[in-house]
Amino acid sequence: MKKLAIVFSFLLLTGFLPACAQDAQKPLDMSKFADSAWPTDDSMSDESVPEPDMSADLSGEMNFDSGDEMNADIPEEMAPDVTSDKAEMKDDAKAETKTKAEVKSPKGPISFGDYRSTTLATKAWNALANKDIESVLAYTNKCIELYAEKAREMQAGLTEYVTGKNEDVFKLWALNDVATSYYIQGLAYLNAGMKDEAKEAFNKVIRDYSYGQTWDPKGWFWKPADAAKEKLAAIESGVDTDFGDYSSSELTTKAWVALEKKDLETVKTLTQKVFDLYSVKAKEMQSSLKEYPWESKEKTFSYWALNDVGTSLFILGEAYRNAGKRDEAKEAYKKLIDEYFYAQCWDPNGWFWKPAEAAQQKLGELDNV
Repeated sequence: MKKLAIVFSFLLLTGFLPACAQDAQKPLDMSKFADSAWPTDDSMSDESVPEPDMSADLSGEMNFDSGDEMNADIPEEMAPDVTSDKAEMKDDAKAETKTKAEVKSPKGPISFGDYRSTTLATKAWNALANKDIESVLAYTNKCIELYAEKAREMQAGLTEYVTGKNEDVFKLWALNDVATSYYIQGLAYLNAGMKDEAKEAFNKVIRDYSYGQTWDPKGWFWKPADAAKEKLAAIESGVDTDFGDYSSSELTTKAWVALEKKDLETVKTLTQKVFDLYSVKAKEMQSSLKEYPWESKEKTFSYWALNDVGTSLFILGEAYRNAGKRDEAKEAYKKLIDEYFYAQCWDPNGWFWKPAEAAQQKLGELDNV
């Protein structure tokens, strides 16, 4: 046995021991597993921003939660290799991650999670909600760095927005999330008073990723390029209407407040946004009904788009009537009656009332004046 031990030691020292046995003696090199740019904290939450809840409701709530569904079909070979610090990035992709602002340390630890585009976009929304511009830039720049090239490929194959089944839009995951990331950057810069940087980010969406779409967990897509155009127009005009989370409920609530203030222009802007975002869904709901929903409060609330579009038309009619614009008021009332008759509006005191019936009464009053 003593001789065997001596022979074994000799083989080990001279390199004749099989490679697998030698490797077993080596400490594991952990450097190749290191993240590239920021410290990580796996305890950081991956929860999505409560939307549009556009609370975003960008829809009263454009919960801007990208949702896991957006990356569900990404081929495994398309996922970034985050376990190696040797991955090479395209020069143009790197260039797109540069910002004019000097990025300071983020308010909290940066964790890129699984590095999927939807994860990064969702984390960016959360950082935006926390007014943490440094974290916003960290997450959006990482999304752009990893997926901009693929996003441009998807954009190049389109001549219009993809419509139809949700799955068809989700297939454009890279385009959707890169466009959304640039839009989030624009909002962050705008909130920080950095208008030039905001304009650059918004223009990037419009110029290079115009067919990207953002999923609202409430069940629809909205278009970052269109939203970016609105923001640019607001910057140029100096008037920036607060659409909140863009949810129908929040937009309608803000319209009620503007009506109370007798602010016709703001009422027009807010109600038009409701019509732009939700009229198609509202008409679908209207066409499915032959009477007012009455079974339960929950059942009535399930016709949210119809209710809010109908209510918005009533608010618009009232705003015109208060401003002495009788013809415009009549037009709004009649549109409500003709196209959204089964809309109902919740009164915080505990009941629903019917905007179309109220509009009929208002029309009668105008005719008798």
